[in-house]
Amino acid sequence: MVAATIEEFAEIFQAVYIPNQRPPPEPLPTGTIMASVSTYPPLGQVTQLKTGDVHFVAVLEVDENHANSSWEVALWYSDSPDEGKEWLEHRLHQSDTRRSPSYLQALQGAPRLYYSGKLSFKSAMRFTVRFRAGPDHEWRWIRDEAGMGDGVVVINDSLDKKDTHSKLPDLIRGLNPDFKWKSLTSQSPSTRLWSIEAPVDAAQGEESRVVDLPLGVPWGGFLR
Repeated sequence: MVAATIEEFAEIFQAVYIPNQRPPPEPLPTGTIMASVSTYPPLGQVTQLKTGDVHFVAVLEVDENHANSSWEVALWYSDSPDEGKEWLEHRLHQSDTRRSPSYLQALQGAPRLYYSGKLSFKSAMRFTVRFRAGPDHEWRWIRDEAGMGDGVVVINDSLDKKDTHSKLPDLIRGLNPDFKWKSLTSQSPSTRLWSIEAPVDAAQGEESRVVDLPLGVPWGGFLR
């Protein structure tokens, strides 16, 4: 058996364990007015909401010389989180400058323009954003210019519901009475954490003591 060189190992590791990366966005044409967009709910990730009513906010950072141009921002969305479904457009309206967020210190960098709009969906929605410097300019897609993936919003109506399972035996049917359990504070939102302890006799000489204790059945039945 011949050992692989470092270069060969790196190629094999890359091919097997590292997925292909998205290529960087193409450079902008010469003379393009510089701008970037940030949104809430954010692009490139999944956001859970309590209801299907979502208030979109977009922050457009533009070149200072074009801050007074007639910028337009449009939300493109699909009622299905799957790609390839029908997409619709929803124009976002520029917010009154008097209602813009207040800052405790002077803003550094490009001027910021704020846009907002409301939409409703049934269970999940995929969305992206495009923008342009005015009616006589071409639309520009944020995913093409900045490589930002689509955002997804889903309904999770249990986000603010009080957890009815305040005790571990409520979740694990037939919890072994040999266990001592207690509730702990979790650092993750909307999660519960418990510690479980069981007595184990001391080792005898060099022989370790092993105990096999059944836990119980989670949620009263098996899932698949």
